[in-house]
Amino acid sequence: MSFFSPVRSVSRRVFGNQIQLARQVHASASISAQSTNPSLPVDSNNTRPSNTNASVGSPSGVNAEPVVGNETDTIISDSLDGAVSGDRPAGSQQQGQRQKEEDLPEWQVKRAGQSFGSFQTDSTWHPTHSLSKPITAYQATVSHLVAAGTHMGHSPHLTRPSYQSYLAGRRSGIDIINLEHTLPSLRKACGVVRDIARDDGVIVFVGKKKITKGAVIKAVERMPGVAHAVTERWRPGTLTNAHSIFGAESVISGAYLPDLIVVLDPRNMVHIINEANNKNIPTLGLVDSDVDPRLVTIPIYTNIDSARSIELILGALGRAGQDGIKERNGEKPGSRFLLPHHRFQAKIDRKREFDNVEQPIDWDQ
Repeated sequence: MSFFSPVRSVSRRVFGNQIQLARQVHASASISAQSTNPSLPVDSNNTRPSNTNASVGSPSGVNAEPVVGNETDTIISDSLDGAVSGDRPAGSQQQGQRQKEEDLPEWQVKRAGQSFGSFQTDSTWHPTHSLSKPITAYQATVSHLVAAGTHMGHSPHLTRPSYQSYLAGRRSGIDIINLEHTLPSLRKACGVVRDIARDDGVIVFVGKKKITKGAVIKAVERMPGVAHAVTERWRPGTLTNAHSIFGAESVISGAYLPDLIVVLDPRNMVHIINEANNKNIPTLGLVDSDVDPRLVTIPIYTNIDSARSIELILGALGRAGQDGIKERNGEKPGSRFLLPHHRFQAKIDRKREFDNVEQPIDWDQ
């Protein structure tokens, strides 16, 4: 029995492929050695040199040191050591990796190239894109509102009694706004803004907080010629005493009166709301839990102390006004979802268009 026979018995069971590879390498080496030195004796099967005292390259007739052990077993043991350590030829390793990638399905290859973590989808809202890439009212979900912090209210002792029906509960001493009321109110407000922009109306955004100035300016830029921003001091009497501010001609024509006033902080802008009510101008306000929702015409129940919350809502309003301008110009709205009345009207238009098409007459009947 050979010295490496126990190792060979284990290796045949575990590393059979490596043994076969080692034998092929040794056979090719023996053939190349025989071709360079014809005096080297080989076995009948031409797999390994005979165990002779004549060494390769030694003078003929001179006794050399005898070969100890089996050379094939030595090569096999070396190949096993290389297999255990993970050493392989570079070419075969790259070829095997390439073949493995080709056999994988496309989705596994795509997933392997991505970084670890959650896979983002198209509907996922990124807070960093709230100004540059805002979502529409019908793309918004409750998850988006929670991520923006629109559900955070105030302390219970600051909550108005008229706001109790719009609360979902209380947690850690803070009232939680029910987002099932926030989402419909946001969609309703976007529908109003869209209709006014489509009819070439005038919308005024009033927001004097530092955290709201950027969102207000972005919303106004999306509605050129329709929306205007007031980020500084509101002059008292702008609506009720316009003849002394804008002149008599503007009062006669009524050009100074907007069609909608968007108030971002109704609690600190009561005088603006009162002027709008005196002139029968509807108001749209972001209402927190410490504000009476009956103060404005169209309330949106949300947290007004969060910059992300305000950016999300103003971004949706800006997209709605942008779609209204496109409709007025005869272009296709960029929003992926239509408001309910627009969706219903589009269905009616498609039916009328189908009915007006002349149907081919089958003369064989």
